[in-house]
Amino acid sequence: MVKFESSLSRQPLWHAALLTLLCLAVLSCASRGRGGDNGIEGDGAGECEDGADNDRDGLYDCLDPDCFASPDCAGDDDTAGDDDTTGDDDTTGDDDTSGDDDSTAGDDDSTAGDDDATAGDDDATAGDDDATAGDDDTTNQEFDCWNQLDDDGDGDIDCADTDCYSDPACGGPGDDDDATGSSEGNCFDQLDNDNNGFTDCCDPACSGDPACLGEYGSCGDGVDNDCDFQTDCDDTDCATDPLCDGVSCYPTGSINCPTTPGAVGSTSGDTTGSISNIDLYSCSTSNVQGPEVTHIFTSATSVDVEVSLFALGAHTLELFLIEDTGSGCIESGCIGSSPFYLPFTANAGTTYFLVVEGFSGWYGPYRLDVECSPAATR
Repeated sequence: MVKFESSLSRQPLWHAALLTLLCLAVLSCASRGRGGDNGIEGDGAGECEDGADNDRDGLYDCLDPDCFASPDCAGDDDTAGDDDTTGDDDTTGDDDTSGDDDSTAGDDDSTAGDDDATAGDDDATAGDDDATAGDDDTTNQEFDCWNQLDDDGDGDIDCADTDCYSDPACGGPGDDDDATGSSEGNCFDQLDNDNNGFTDCCDPACSGDPACLGEYGSCGDGVDNDCDFQTDCDDTDCATDPLCDGVSCYPTGSINCPTTPGAVGSTSGDTTGSISNIDLYSCSTSNVQGPEVTHIFTSATSVDVEVSLFALGAHTLELFLIEDTGSGCIESGCIGSSPFYLPFTANAGTTYFLVVEGFSGWYGPYRLDVECSPAATR
């Protein structure tokens, strides 16, 4: 019989002990795998932020590739739809509110010029649509075109400011900046319709009114119609007006014979504020440099006329009679003058001018009395 001897039986005893320890170590590793549950860092809740190397591979938390896909290692811990702050995207302590991008709830922006910095406002900066209720402008514009103030401090006031060119107070279609009635309305009635201290053409509201485009056509009314500080014939606009040629008078009214024979007709007037257009008349040597008022006289029939002048003021006045021979009321047509009483025969259909004058700048109120009788009876 052949006998076999085990190889182990021939090995030294210490070799057998070492082999036994190695086998035990391998069995221990196999029983633990690479980690707690499945041997993966992060397969358990909180393992990617607990500061421990749970799978004992030398790498822990977000430094371990096993945790790269974990929300704890994605760069923030935001809530869905939140996109703000650097380094902190939490809902507590950051700069966000629910459903909002910025620091004011329900607002798109927190800086000036946003859509909602002021409730009901389109802009926080000047020039917005709603900074002042019912107004289109802020203090950086001339927001009130009728307060005689330089609201925006640019040196231009009210209608002189380009901000006001479209304002109704300045003749434009306008906005809602001004109070009702802030317009002169009538630029030729010699009234301050809007009570702002400026009358007619001197009011900026009348700057584009046809009545204020020149003095011509109103060169005998004693009013500076275009507010250029030149009145009537002193205004260059009146240079070609017949009234301002130095020899013509400008009728402003009329006087006629009374309808009742033998009756006396009267008319009143005042030379105050009128112009002095004629200083010398061909029928007189008097130098009358005062203002004058002219009345037209006509009659359908030939009549004898008696005119009496009563100066009702402090100054003596003079009456001049001019016949229209085809050239109108010119000084060369003068046929008589008197400070008190002037009779003449008026031919049927002929125009005459009764001019009340003042000496050396004299002026004042007066009354003219007229008596007429048929020329054939005298």
